Amino acid sequence: MLPVLIAGFTLIMALALPAFADVTGTFGTHISFFPQTTASEISLLEFDLENDLNATFVISGLSTTFHSHFGIAGIEDVILTANATLGALDLQTKLVFGRFPFFGSITPVHDQLRFLGKQVIATLALGGVTFTNIALLQDGVALFVGPQTPSAVFGDIILLSGQTASGITVRAEAGFCAERTSVDIKKHENLFRGQVNFFCSNLFTTDEKPDILFDYESVVIRGVPLAPGVIAEGEFFCDFILAIIDIGCFLDTRFIISGGPVPFTAEIELFQFSDPFNFFSLIFFNGAQVTVTTGAGTLNFFISSDGTLDSIELVLETILNPETFPATLEIELFIIPGIGVVDVDILLEIVRSGLAFSSAIDFDQGLAGTAEFDEISFGLEVTGGLIDLSTEAFFDLDGFQFGEVTLTVNF
Repeated sequence: MLPVLIAGFTLIMALALPAFADVTGTFGTHISFFPQTTASEISLLEFDLENDLNATFVISGLSTTFHSHFGIAGIEDVILTANATLGALDLQTKLVFGRFPFFGSITPVHDQLRFLGKQVIATLALGGVTFTNIALLQDGVALFVGPQTPSAVFGDIILLSGQTASGITVRAEAGFCAERTSVDIKKHENLFRGQVNFFCSNLFTTDEKPDILFDYESVVIRGVPLAPGVIAEGEFFCDFILAIIDIGCFLDTRFIISGGPVPFTAEIELFQFSDPFNFFSLIFFNGAQVTVTTGAGTLNFFISSDGTLDSIELVLETILNPETFPATLEIELFIIPGIGVVDVDILLEIVRSGLAFSSAIDFDQGLAGTAEFDEISFGLEVTGGLIDLSTEAFFDLDGFQFGEVTLTVNF
């Protein structure tokens, strides 16, 4: 029934507003294929065919977007979003239906499209201070348990942010029946800006209306100038369980030191923890990071909480042959003292007249501790016109892993 209602709503919008709405969007087809075996030159391929549709209607400043994935398993998700500005007030809404609540899953959990959640974000800017309210209504059972009886849970997040005349940024946040955790479903990461507290549903109480539980509070202060070249920032955070058991608060403080003959930045982190009943409070060194930048290279030194060198990261980005036929080369090395190089990522990108070629080589930490070859990929992308085309193939020591082709029509 739900797909019929959604299709009917879309049809009404298309028929009723043809002369007043600007319609833009994309239609894409994604094909991924995997070999059943790499033991021989010829192998049967398993494949997945998936389409996605994005259509945006703009009417006098009101923007509405319809999104859907559909493939061999049928319609996978439907997401309706809308944005509007009313003076100093910005409103954003998101309504989500889906059948694959778990990220990366290939088997639908629900037979039909099911309500997964709704999000309404209201942002008001007054006098340099921004007030934001995030209202969340999610089916906690459908998202995190599976095909059970629906149980809608309401949560709310309140944010306040602004900047002083001297440039210090302050941001305060509190969650009621809402946790500061992202929600992911298949093909969509960070779907909502928060996750409802499942214990706020009526499944855990005999009352008609469940309790409103206080989940967390956070205050972040950035850009505090302590001395020339020294800036401090910190976060005070408290997290609770059922608004009854306090699992502690912490104060995370960083000091950023920069300048000198060689450009560098040092971040020193102090951590303060308070026990649930505030009987004691501990402040200890929680590590540091020193970043040295010179030319096309960046060198990061990570210091552990015991004061020893934990790891070193080297990032190099350069343009090969910049005068004619340039190419971009990026190299990232991760080194652990006493072990050696444990991770290497190499990326080569070449762009010519709307055609982009890329190749990436990954070396990950192996059984011996040091970096071992993991995979190599090749990609080709053509963009900038009515039709965008991209292909990518991945190989490891055993041979071909998988490949994908994406064809997108822009309208």
